[in-house]
Formats: sequence, structure tokens, C-alpha cells
Amino acid sequence: MSEQRDYYNTNDEQGDVLRDSRSNARHQQDVVLAHYRAHPGRNIAPHQVPMPAGTPLTSVRRAITNLTEAGLLEKTDEMVPGTYGKQVHTWRLRQLVPFASLPPLPPTTEPALF
Repeated sequence: MSEQRDYYNTNDEQGDVLRDSRSNARHQQDVVLAHYRAHPGRNIAPHQVPMPAGTPLTSVRRAITNLTEAGLLEKTDEMVPGTYGKQVHTWRLRQLVPFASLPPLPPTTEPALF
């Protein structure tokens, strides 16, 4: 499995500029995740996530993609009108199953490895 990247350095930034861009991307991702956690069970489109002024919608979409790949959000089949009137998908906080509620494993006939 590849390592998740918070920031995609497509313009070859380096040094302090790259460090700041990565920090900003992580912060944006934290803000997006906090919004979904504040509204568990609610389906939310990228343009419905409140962000600080000047945050590009593409940054919100990148954060949602990263959080989905990390297993924290899940894409839904529900669509809503987007910023430009086109239908867009929504995402929701992924409901994790508590370990205690998992069914027991079936017995095995395989020999123990340890």
C-alpha cells in the first residue's frame, strides 16, 4: 500500500515553500474531517464544507479524497446540486464497527503457526 500524501507537489516546490504547503494541506484536511465528525450520518458535498475564506474548492476535494482513501470517509450514492448547478456526490463519516460487536471467527482445522 502506498503512503498517503496530504499535499501533491505538482509544481516542484522546495524548502520552506513546500513545508508551508504541506502544513496548509494537513490543516485543511483536519478542518474537513472535523466538519464530518461534527455531523455523523449526514451526507455532505465538498462545496457544503465550511472553510476559511480563500480556500480553493479543489483543496477541499483533495482532502476528501485523502480521507476517503484513509478509510475515514465514504462516498455515497446521494447527489446534490453543486456550486454550478451540476449534480455532485456527497460523502459521510465512515461508521466503524466496534471490535466487540464483530462476530466470532469460525473454527479452523488449520494447524496453529505458533
